[in-house]
Amino acid sequence: NGRMNAQKAESLLVEMTKRSQQGEFNIQPNVRTWSGVMSAWAASREKAAAINAQRVLDNLEQLHELGQTTVRPNCVCFTTVMSAWSTSRRPDAVSRTEQLLFRMEKRFLDTGDKDVRPNAITYVTLINAFIKDNPKDAGPRAQKTVNRMMRLYLQDRGFLKPSRMVFNSLINAWSKSEDPSSAKHAERILEWMERQYNDGDAYFKPDDVTFCGVLNAWANHAKNGGAHRAQQLLDHMEHLTTQERGFQPSIICYNIVIKAWARSGEPDAVQRGEQILKRLESNNRDDGLRPDITTYSSVINCCAYYNIGGNTQDDEHGKQEAFRVAMTTFHKLCNSNATATGSTRGGSDDGVKPNHVTYGTLLKAINNLVSPVDRDGRERLLRSIFKKCCQDGQVDAFVLTQLRNGCSTKTYRELVQLPTERTSSFSSRVDEQSRGGTRTDVILRRLPNKWTCNVPKFN
Repeated sequence: NGRMNAQKAESLLVEMTKRSQQGEFNIQPNVRTWSGVMSAWAASREKAAAINAQRVLDNLEQLHELGQTTVRPNCVCFTTVMSAWSTSRRPDAVSRTEQLLFRMEKRFLDTGDKDVRPNAITYVTLINAFIKDNPKDAGPRAQKTVNRMMRLYLQDRGFLKPSRMVFNSLINAWSKSEDPSSAKHAERILEWMERQYNDGDAYFKPDDVTFCGVLNAWANHAKNGGAHRAQQLLDHMEHLTTQERGFQPSIICYNIVIKAWARSGEPDAVQRGEQILKRLESNNRDDGLRPDITTYSSVINCCAYYNIGGNTQDDEHGKQEAFRVAMTTFHKLCNSNATATGSTRGGSDDGVKPNHVTYGTLLKAINNLVSPVDRDGRERLLRSIFKKCCQDGQVDAFVLTQLRNGCSTKTYRELVQLPTERTSSFSSRVDEQSRGGTRTDVILRRLPNKWTCNVPKFN
């Protein structure tokens, strides 16, 4: 229990303070003791966690001002309380977080005490607070904060230089923004970091997180040319040496670009996603990267979202091709020995197989791509995929929703083993509510455990 742990930690602090005041100086609380209590409250997940963490911080400051302790809050204390506020979901969370940073900056300016000087984690905490509060305008707010951090550093008064961690967080904030120019902002930051690195400043060397953040920014604006730009950046990155780019790319970079194509609405999105998969499957790659479960699932997702509009002959041909790619990709995954992390090919014991996301996405693709006219054929296919999903223990709410969307009520009830008597009050209620996906939890609890046993508990 988070609250009980925090209360116990604070009780120990009170006891240590009381006994040290009575002469037991060897147990006098130090700054780590105080920050530990603040951390306990911050991690408690209590509704009032931030208020309690703030209370402990204020109490320490008051005791120091009264001369009752030599301990003074340091950067860890302030940053811990900032983190508590940033995750509190309170309407004043951002302002509280920002005010604590301002207090740290002012105190360092006034005293020169390096123990209270804000560090990279402090600024990242505030940027994350902006993202949690309102992702739509997080980019401009984060940019203003990093600009201030840079100005303070350039004043040559001892403030720290913004690090790669800070710029990665800034790129992440821009990637969440709805500003049409947000992806360009993210890319400019990457370009600036590359220039600094090429000029000999390794402090700003971009890494895989930097590059993925920029790709995500373009993927979130995929319909406005973002997918094309993400592909261009990926192609450019592949042609650079590790020394030139400064980092070794991960499979996540490729998965993001496939995601961008899925969101783009482009007529050739399916082919683009499949091409990336085939490049990764090639045995002659020098970097050893291999597709992972997300890669295969993302290609299937490209197929699920295929749409060029209308009911033209080209559209029907495109749907047939998207269906072929979806099924081919699924079967390749079932027979593959791709690794969970996208590293080099290993033995069959290391292979990954379809998960709940894969199955749900494939069912969605079938629903969108197989003509409703061929109802019997579609239901046979849905039955087959769902049966394999049950055997693999990967049935979750997403799978059930897609299954319900694609087949008749009678077939759905049969597959999920609901009572067939339509006069049953429970059965009728579940059937009506499951149409909107609002009671899939009820159905999931009634399914055999072996059907759901491999779905992650957090799902």
